[in-house]
Amino acid sequence: MKKFTYLLSALALVLVSSCSKDKDNTPPPTPGLYESGIFYYGTTHEDLAFYDPAKSKFYPGNLFENKNEETVGVDDGFNGGINSIYVYGDEIYLLTPTTSETDDKAGLARIAVVDAKTFELKKSIYSAGFNTTTLGNIFNLMVVNENRFYVSSNKSDWNEGTNDSKINVIKVDGTNFSVSTITGTSGALGVDGPHNANMLKHRNYVLVGCGSKIKFIDTATDRVDESKTIEADSGRQVLDILKGRDGNIYAVVGGKIDGSYPYPNSYTTTASVLKIDPLSYTFSSTDMSVDGGIVAVKGAYESTACASLTSDEIFMMQYAAWPDTPTKIYSFNYRTGTTTVFADVQFDAGYGFSKYMAADKKGHLYVPVTNYSNVKPMVFDIATKQRNTDVEAKFNAVMKGDGGFVSTYMF
Repeated sequence: MKKFTYLLSALALVLVSSCSKDKDNTPPPTPGLYESGIFYYGTTHEDLAFYDPAKSKFYPGNLFENKNEETVGVDDGFNGGINSIYVYGDEIYLLTPTTSETDDKAGLARIAVVDAKTFELKKSIYSAGFNTTTLGNIFNLMVVNENRFYVSSNKSDWNEGTNDSKINVIKVDGTNFSVSTITGTSGALGVDGPHNANMLKHRNYVLVGCGSKIKFIDTATDRVDESKTIEADSGRQVLDILKGRDGNIYAVVGGKIDGSYPYPNSYTTTASVLKIDPLSYTFSSTDMSVDGGIVAVKGAYESTACASLTSDEIFMMQYAAWPDTPTKIYSFNYRTGTTTVFADVQFDAGYGFSKYMAADKKGHLYVPVTNYSNVKPMVFDIATKQRNTDVEAKFNAVMKGDGGFVSTYMF
């Protein structure tokens, strides 16, 4: 009798399953191949690779070119490669300031949209006026939605110690294909306008450092909400904005300088970190100091901070005035407010720090180094502060230029 009951139950299960809707029988989608890991890229040619820390697997360079039989941009000096990567839903967005000479959009910047599972090109975004001739340097992509983007641009002009550079956040519209400046984000580099640092999306705002201020762009209106502006000490610069694993927002602020920015002779005060409440936007400030000395961290042309995913730390690269070479990576613990030297790097001849660092969920910190022709990785175990040469050895592709890393975990 018990065996007969089991057979009836099994038959009932089969009948229920066969009568259910097709979508209920569909197995869950395969996880996206490039959705969880570290992008490794160059800035002077289409060089893009990917590392999956969970599988300890490296996917070699030129992912876009190999899949789509074309390059993202053109091999054209520092304007030819990838300047920014953004993950939005199941799509990955690649920003390049110069498109191929064979393309009918030659000369325009491009936002290439690829599928996160296959890396197949889905569409390209071009807009009138979206080019280096009009805008100068184009970098730091922020995806608001599938057809609206914020991008930083910098029209450099440095004359006899006077900073006439014009830097701003622009809106790229992929619907009517137009470019417009977001009012309230323009000005001289590091004085009124933003740095070459990541913007941060939080709720319905995008936060961007503009001189000594943090501006809040309302994504519903594409306008700055001045009522929420946060101001650090006058004469200092907000270098980067990011989130810690505790959910708070953190901003790195450079120290005061005794020369004209962005080429100071020395800092007269130390850098500091603002801790910003993600709901009220109230904030407090903690100075960074090692043995009572001034801590100078990089800004201007590089993103300066990277948040650990496994500890309460923010990592920053040391600033050093030319011709000195910065060698230190600083760690700021936002629980204790203490700053330490995480690593004092010994470089190969001709190499120094490159652009963007990244972290993963296995407790690795990825630090790019460059000789401006090639970029290569240094990988550290955050808990031990030791180089992880086993992971470094997996990055068996050479990126061109002075690129860096982007962690998909930050989106």
